[in-house]
Amino acid sequence: MESSYQAVKEFSSACDRYAGSLEFDEERYNILSERFTQLKKLMKKFGPSLSDVIRYAEEAAEQLGSIENIGFDKEKLIKKSAELEEKLQKECAGLSAARKSGAKKFETAISTEFAEVGLNNAELKVMIAEKPVSPDGADAVEFYIRTNVGEEAKPLSKTASGGEVSRIMLSIKNITGAGREAEISVFDEIDSGISGRIAEKVGEKLFKLSGSRQVIAITHLPAIASKGDTHFSVRKKVSGSRTVVEVVRLDKKHRAEEISSLITGKSGTASKKAAEDLLD
Repeated sequence: MESSYQAVKEFSSACDRYAGSLEFDEERYNILSERFTQLKKLMKKFGPSLSDVIRYAEEAAEQLGSIENIGFDKEKLIKKSAELEEKLQKECAGLSAARKSGAKKFETAISTEFAEVGLNNAELKVMIAEKPVSPDGADAVEFYIRTNVGEEAKPLSKTASGGEVSRIMLSIKNITGAGREAEISVFDEIDSGISGRIAEKVGEKLFKLSGSRQVIAITHLPAIASKGDTHFSVRKKVSGSRTVVEVVRLDKKHRAEEISSLITGKSGTASKKAAEDLLD
């Protein structure tokens, strides 16, 4: 214990001597104290750790350097922008020229198709006007249609009837559909205003189109209904106190009966034979 006591006394004396040799710098203390307070504030705002604060400072310094060099960067960007604008205008001009050339060929091809679907006097025009540049170029493209001789061509979306739109779409799909990815095309009222040879032609075109995509046709014409791979009959009936619609998939026998009823309004021997001939 005596030995330990002496050792502690010597350590205490050494500490007193060391403390006596130190000089307290109040100014330095205040600087460090203020810096510590600032670091705590920075860690609270940009932290939580001091390394986060340092990383933020480095990013801010990099942004500041970019701002200081903005004059040089601006000149480079203006030059690059002018180069891209020139390239863009060149691409748009090439696309416009190709569209105008293609529009003439399209108008000629569609006229031939129209004659085969009962739109003998119809004429389709592709109107191309300038518009602000967008991802699809600098052309505003719209279809105009004249369905009767002596009439003025008007926007297709505002003038054609449902049946006409279906036949126009069928004609367009026959021109553009080959080799494209699988799609579904729905034709409603496509039989409006047609019969006989034209109905047969429309049915053949629908059948041809079905080789490259799924075709759904709503029709009352036997010549068109007989061309489908699958036939559904849509019927209304009263169930309880409500009228409901049912869709029935027809087998070969019932399909012949359905087409027979489309021919004469009822299923008879002659009309059934005609329906079977159509299906064959």
